[in-house]
Amino acid sequence: MSTIETVFENMFVVAWFHLTTSSAVQIFTLSFLVLICGIAIAVWQHAVHLKFLDSVSIDRIEFGNVHLPSLRAIVAFFLCCVVLLTTSLLTMWGVGLFDQPYEWLYLVVLFVVIGAAGAVLELRWHGTRDIMFGFLLGSTIALLSLLLVHAIPLNYPILSVALLGLLIASGYLAYRVLFSSWSRNGQLAAVISFLTWLAVSLIG
Repeated sequence: MSTIETVFENMFVVAWFHLTTSSAVQIFTLSFLVLICGIAIAVWQHAVHLKFLDSVSIDRIEFGNVHLPSLRAIVAFFLCCVVLLTTSLLTMWGVGLFDQPYEWLYLVVLFVVIGAAGAVLELRWHGTRDIMFGFLLGSTIALLSLLLVHAIPLNYPILSVALLGLLIASGYLAYRVLFSSWSRNGQLAAVISFLTWLAVSLIG
């Protein structure tokens, strides 16, 4: 059995054990599914069918600056969050904040909340893409650095190289879909995200 298959089999066994024996994990999983379903319904109504336009006057549509949410941007943001979550679970393994049982759920909660917030903000306001792109860029650079320094030299080189490729692809996807302008908000989000990940990694 290859290294990648062994890693994922072990992760699946541990996750399934916690899911079937821990009430806390069961509640978390149910809450996660409810949240994702709620966000998916909101995205379907507002970004696909544009239901919010039913309450907008014709004058505002013709002469105003109505914000039309982008399904493409929302999907890209969620895909990038999935890649960042997967990479963070590997690079942050053993760090002080995430080395106890169930503490890896903190990372899952972080990316679920950020992904949901990004989708809701994209549904509502202009300029959200700059902040989302800044967060993704800062996180990608930080996790790339941590992956190169900590994960690749260790026990799972094949998995680490695969995650390295996913991170690069995620950064490129974020740039092509989300980058609109290098605004001050985007710069600030990138710097804060980068420094936060490095600070967390130093705790361990």
